[in-house]
Amino acid sequence: MNKLGSTKAQNYIYLRSVASTNAFLSDYISKNKPSEHICAYTYQQTEGKGQIGRKWFSDINKNLSLSYFLPWPNIPVKDHFTLNMMICLSVLRSLEEIFELCDLKLKWPNDIYYKNKKLAGLLIQNQITSKSIASSIIGLGLNLNQQHFPEDLPFAISLTQITGTEFGLLESMFRFEHSFFLSLNNLLGKWSSVYKQYLDKLFGLGERRIFLDRNKNSFEGIIIGINEDGKLMVECNNQMHLFNHRDIQFIIE
Repeated sequence: MNKLGSTKAQNYIYLRSVASTNAFLSDYISKNKPSEHICAYTYQQTEGKGQIGRKWFSDINKNLSLSYFLPWPNIPVKDHFTLNMMICLSVLRSLEEIFELCDLKLKWPNDIYYKNKKLAGLLIQNQITSKSIASSIIGLGLNLNQQHFPEDLPFAISLTQITGTEFGLLESMFRFEHSFFLSLNNLLGKWSSVYKQYLDKLFGLGERRIFLDRNKNSFEGIIIGINEDGKLMVECNNQMHLFNHRDIQFIIE
């Protein structure tokens, strides 16, 4: 499989303030039909969203909110979750490398956790053409210099809180991007390796945990893996159950 052909974005769009970098890029590509890699970034995102519409909190000029538009070299639609795993794994590896972090985990499907707290979240939106994934918009919210979080976000954490260091926003973005693109190029098409590495970093794998189902009923189970469709495999009462990300919620303690 061909590589991305670049180790950085070819077009940067700085947004002084924006509701959502993903929404901005979605509108931009629908109007301009670009073929190059694009990075849209801001330090003031007012309506950032995560999975299933969950709001992303960020103080002004404290954190990184950015989205990439990346055209892909003929990735079959059936590999959509493997692509998701590759993107998340590349984000995690990049954060480990440039910020010298240990204890990072991938909380299914798209969150980066440091120990039991959320450090970063992704929102990945694929553009489908015929039977292939033509491109993706990859939104990343990274808690960089946030010192305090709202009381209703007790399980959020920033790099400053982890390391005791404050980081330059633009410098951190470029350092992250270089590592991120290198990782994508290295992993692209190596699906069996991606799956194994994702499982190795999967938050809660093999642990007994408490969950909520779609009806907000709590239950205990053990995460035993991810199937080929990207569903979470949980063993409960000696039976294996499959969950979409809208059907199950982790209880973090």
